[in-house]
Amino acid sequence: MTSETDDLPPSTLGSSTQPAPLTAEPAPATTWQRTLALLKGQMDRGTFDLLLGPSRLVEIRDDVWTVAVRSAQACDWLTHHLAPTVERTASFVAGHHVHTEFVVADLHLPACPERTRGISTPCP
Repeated sequence: MTSETDDLPPSTLGSSTQPAPLTAEPAPATTWQRTLALLKGQMDRGTFDLLLGPSRLVEIRDDVWTVAVRSAQACDWLTHHLAPTVERTASFVAGHHVHTEFVVADLHLPACPERTRGISTPCP
């Protein structure tokens, strides 16, 4: 005599009805938009709009996220004052520890890492 669970794979027996984790990584733009949405709730609107509103994630390499911002002042402020907050939030979104690097770039250009890398300047 067989039971109803004989045909189920062993990994599903006794498990909860939680969905399986996604195996595909979301696009960098989607990942950054999720991070920005959370950051927006963690700081006042003026600070967010000035420093992060026009930012763009231009590269993910290993656990380093390179974020383009529009000015040297924004780059400096983010690097020296808000990096821990940004990294904590990005790490939450990514599901693992993330380090952020900020660069100054013309944000009106297309989001192409090869092109942005050529015109961006690391923050001092």
